[in-house]
Amino acid sequence: MQTDIYSRIGMHVFLQILLLATSGCSKRYYERELVNEYHVCRISQSTVTVNRRLASGSSVLVVPPRVVGVYVSGSVIVGEAEYVEHASAESVAGFFIVETEVHRVHVGLSKKEYEDALTKIGISQVPKLLPP
Repeated sequence: MQTDIYSRIGMHVFLQILLLATSGCSKRYYERELVNEYHVCRISQSTVTVNRRLASGSSVLVVPPRVVGVYVSGSVIVGEAEYVEHASAESVAGFFIVETEVHRVHVGLSKKEYEDALTKIGISQVPKLLPP
């Protein structure tokens, strides 16, 4: 049985995701610059993402909701996201790594995958993640 998208995720959350996808961060909350045109975007009390600002001025979603920790090391953004039930089909739990110079994004990593990937890109110590 197929369910209507509005009943699956709720009109309120659907509109927040739509707003994020079409215009970047809602000015009701905040954006915080990270590195190389990437920024943390809070679009609601519990919805935090990592976005990339394009030359046109709009933003694209890079790490879907809900980012709970983030750290910048040089041109690399690392962090952790929790799965948000009913928030978005794109919501992914686990650790993430964004290599901003080459625009490579790894999401949904297990702790072991995350630690191995950090070592591969030259980050020898697992950084302490800070709240977004």
